[in-house]
Amino acid sequence: MKILGVFLIVAGILCFAFVFTGLFAWTTPVTEGATPASLSITLNAKMLIFSGLGALCVVAGTIAFIRGILMSRGTMRKNED
Repeated sequence: MKILGVFLIVAGILCFAFVFTGLFAWTTPVTEGATPASLSITLNAKMLIFSGLGALCVVAGTIAFIRGILMSRGTMRKNED
């Protein structure tokens, strides 16, 4: 669970970094007849999805990491008795 949690946290941070560094805008395909208004609608929706996905991954990773630590502590206490 701890390794899964770490992977999810890293994936969430990478989603945030992809959006906030501007790399997301550079990699978005653009049609020839695109206007700034049409691009902003497309980019806003995709940016919100990526930000939400990043937040979800960070929260899920944190929960999995904490549960993994608590589970390993529980098995250590059982072995001491």
